[in-house]
Amino acid sequence: MTRPPTEPGMPGDLPASLAAGPRELRRGLPIPPVNEHPDPHGGPGTYVDFTTLNTTTSTRLAAGRVCSLCGESMEYWVNRAMLQQMQRDVGCYFSGRGR
Repeated sequence: MTRPPTEPGMPGDLPASLAAGPRELRRGLPIPPVNEHPDPHGGPGTYVDFTTLNTTTSTRLAAGRVCSLCGESMEYWVNRAMLQQMQRDVGCYFSGRGR
């Protein structure tokens, strides 16, 4: 269900911090860590489900102030002005990091 991270130097439509993670095969969407779930049958792998959240991963990321898309550290306070600036940046919209 997933393809390997985008290779360096390969043209892409995502910032490097997002392109470095796994992407869904059919649409090429980045797979947020909160949408990766352990194998329900106890196997070694994981599966992707965009309709549900892995609450264990979600809680760990939130407690660590880590962006659930790019995996970069987030500042403690994120206000409207900061969000607008992040949206203008080239990098991840949530952590504010550039490419």
